[in-house]
Amino acid sequence: MRRECDLAGTRLTDKHYLVGPARGGFLTPNTLGKQWKTLSESLDLVGMEAKRVTFHDLRHAFATTANAAGIDLPTIAHIMGHSTTYVTSLVYVSVDPDEAAAPCSGSSRSWGLPPLTSDAG
Repeated sequence: MRRECDLAGTRLTDKHYLVGPARGGFLTPNTLGKQWKTLSESLDLVGMEAKRVTFHDLRHAFATTANAAGIDLPTIAHIMGHSTTYVTSLVYVSVDPDEAAAPCSGSSRSWGLPPLTSDAG
């Protein structure tokens, strides 16, 4: 968490503790990550690359999904606690290969080329 704060140009403080047990208090990011790991392993959760999904991966998934849904980068950056959109766009928002190829597929047809796919590295 400290690394992400450094990249975002902010200092790690108590405001970064967002959740806690119903009885009160807050969970540290480390404790939350450990509990997520236990839960995800018990449910046998894996991501698209057949790797275990970390709690931090959920931040990446949120940013990418929010961006794909049309939420602008400044709003996503604000929700994620980033001081600028730089970290949000560079580190957190992933490009959907099918979306990236879509604007090009019409042009390739007009030149008699096969349509682009996400496999066209």
